[in-house]
Amino acid sequence: MAVADDSSGSTYMEQVYRVNWLRAKAQYDRWSEEHTLIPNEMNWTRLYFINKAREWAGLRDLVPDKLGHVCFAEGQISMWKELAFQATKEFINAGVMCEAIALPNPS
Repeated sequence: MAVADDSSGSTYMEQVYRVNWLRAKAQYDRWSEEHTLIPNEMNWTRLYFINKAREWAGLRDLVPDKLGHVCFAEGQISMWKELAFQATKEFINAGVMCEAIALPNPS
C-alpha cells in the first residue's frame, strides 16, 4: 500500500503522517545539535581542568612561606592536571578530539 494512496482519502491519515514526519525531523535536529555540541563540551571540560590547575598554581605562589598551604595547593594542582590528562586521553581514544591537541603533562 502506497503512502500517497493511503492518505489521499483521509485527512486523519494525512495528519498522522505529518505529525510523524515532524517528530522524526525534530529528533534528527536534536541529534544534529548534539553532534555539534558534544565535542565542544568535551573541549570545555578539558580546558576547565587546565584552568583550575593554573588557578591553584597562582594560589600556591601567593603564600610560598606557608608550607601547609603550598602542600595542599600542590595536591590540587596535581589532581586537576591528572583530570585534564585523563580527559584528553579518553577524548582522543573516543575519536572526538584529534591527537594534535597537546596532552597536558601528568603529575
